[in-house]
Amino acid sequence: MRYAVAMVVDADDFVLASRSRGERWAADQLARCRSEIEALDRGQVTHEPPDSWIVTLAGEDRVALARQAADLAHQIRDRIRRGTELTATVALSQPVLAHQAQQAAARTAARKLLSDTGDRVIPPAREATPGGEPSAQPSARVETALAACLRRGDRRAAVEVLVRWVGRTAAQPGATPQSLRHGLIAALLSASEATGAQRLADGSVDWSAVPLTDLFELAEIHERSYLRLWLEALIARLIGDPAAPGDPLELALAHINRHFGDPTLSLDSVGGAVAVSPFYISHLFRRRRGETFRHYLTGCRLAHARALLASTRLPIEQIAARSGYSSAKRFRIVFKRHLGCAPAEYRRQRLH
Repeated sequence: MRYAVAMVVDADDFVLASRSRGERWAADQLARCRSEIEALDRGQVTHEPPDSWIVTLAGEDRVALARQAADLAHQIRDRIRRGTELTATVALSQPVLAHQAQQAAARTAARKLLSDTGDRVIPPAREATPGGEPSAQPSARVETALAACLRRGDRRAAVEVLVRWVGRTAAQPGATPQSLRHGLIAALLSASEATGAQRLADGSVDWSAVPLTDLFELAEIHERSYLRLWLEALIARLIGDPAAPGDPLELALAHINRHFGDPTLSLDSVGGAVAVSPFYISHLFRRRRGETFRHYLTGCRLAHARALLASTRLPIEQIAARSGYSSAKRFRIVFKRHLGCAPAEYRRQRLH
């Protein structure tokens, strides 16, 4: 029987660093990370945007396979440390059946949230057995302090209260990523109710005012620096400061919808317009919409072009320009690739 070991190679603090260093630096570092991983020429490598890779090894001897994977994990970590400006955490799965390996590695990687340090190899997560996994000891309650911060509109203090609570909770015996996330969500919801800021006519809490989609996103976060960015955005929206930024993905979508006709529009320019890292926007597109930024932008441009082709007799060159393409040639290539016919043929089909 053949088994597989998967490992998640996750660049440490990448989203935070890319916000300050810029898209060009971030793209260069990602390319160098992948080059260092592939230079070892061992296992199958798959990029998981924006800042992770899955490396999979296969074999028939479980003991030998586990040993090989552990050795490779340390090599990858060391190569990234020496060959880039980043460090990486590598999380391993047990040797399991091939279709189980990536999910098992993801469970190990989630444990990165329990530590504020990276640049390490996390051994395979021990599978829990009924009654065999110790329960996390409850940490000090945070709802009262958090509610006080929310009432006075102090975003910075609210974030610091939660960050300190996360550190204490993660250090408790038996803490797990799941218990940490559940406790954090419970604290946020309880504090929101305690503020009484948003209530219905019968006095109950209006949960529609709470950005629940952001809470669901917590399941994907496995790094302290990323968690802090998430908390800052969530608290800003929860307090309801008119000057606070909205949902970064919704802001990005609105900006694209207004400016898709600009041929220079890019992930970097959208990030600058909404004051969010372009790599974070890329992450949100994939996680919440299941598509890339480029796919969405192309869809907007082609939808506009199709409408103009079907309802006007504008020259193809003008339609290309109005749809965000710098040349009619490029427009024709993209149009035919996605719709299976040339713009002129599409127009004939719609006008006759």
